[in-house]
Order: sequence, then structure tokens, then C-alpha cells
Amino acid sequence: MKKGSIISVLLITSLFMVNITHARNVYIGPMLLFQHIDAPHSHFNGIHPRLSLGFEDWIDGIDTEYYFAGELFVSPATATLSDLHDKGAISTKTTRSIGISILPGIKLDDGWIGYSRLGVINSTFSSPDVSKWGGQAGLGVQVCLTATLNLRVEYIFTAYQFVPGLHRPKSNEVGMGLTYRL
Repeated sequence: MKKGSIISVLLITSLFMVNITHARNVYIGPMLLFQHIDAPHSHFNGIHPRLSLGFEDWIDGIDTEYYFAGELFVSPATATLSDLHDKGAISTKTTRSIGISILPGIKLDDGWIGYSRLGVINSTFSSPDVSKWGGQAGLGVQVCLTATLNLRVEYIFTAYQFVPGLHRPKSNEVGMGLTYRL
């Protein structure tokens, strides 16, 4: 399946499944993520900020409420903590990323949501200077702090396409962030 097709399917799905006509369903939020990227001869650890814009809504079930969100996100830069690679190998550091995700979830308790993340990301690797797509899957918990402010803690796994000199890098990220309902 082509990259454009994947993005189109995710976007259309989120627009049809989420009621975006209510302004209270729109959110924006920053997140700070610790990132570890592995390739056969290269390992990178870094921290990068992410800014998300999304639409969320609730779907009433028989015994519980289900959560659904569609989200666009951008990570403009990455700070290096460690960049280890064998002699002659290249770095797995990414410099910027953009992506789209769907976040289906379930109400755990009053003010608590458990959710998963399924999406695609396009990241620019610093060496070689090339942009590649990856598939993402993750798990998270969101807790309501106020009527408009939520705290999120999340784990995200990313598997990238073939990158020259790096084979198929894989990323593990752990992050904490906020969402503010507009």
C-alpha cells in the first residue's frame, strides 16, 4: 500500500468516526518524548518535543464509554543524549518528523482513559539525509486534570522502511504531555 494511501485512509477514517462539528472536541497539546532508535550497528538516544492537533469524541457503549481521536503531530527537532555507532556505521538520529494517528480507547474510571495509538510517521534521518515512513503502535493513559486540560503518558513503537546504511531502524519512545481542549 502506498504512503499516500495509508495517510488518506487514516484521515478519512478519523473524520468519519469522530464528530468534529463540536468545537469542544478539538485539542492541541505538547509532549516531550525520550527516544531510543536501534539499527544493526547504530544506537541513538534523544529527547524530542511533539506538538499535536486532534479531534476527540466519546461513543456510548452498553456497559462503558469508548474514546476515539484522530491526531496530526509534528516533532521539529531532536536533542542528542547519546549517539553510538560502530566504526564506519552511520547515525540513526532523526532530525524532524510529522505524522497522523488514530487513538481508540476506553474509559477506565472517572477522568481516566486507556488508549492505543496506530499511525504512520515520516522522519528525516540525519545521516544519510533521507526521509522515510514508519508504522507506529503504542499504548497510553490519559487523566483529566481540569475540564479542558489532560495529562498523557504514552509508549510508542515505530518500525521504519529500509534506510540506506541502517537497514530497517526501530524506535521505542516514552513520553509525557498535555492536551488542551479548545
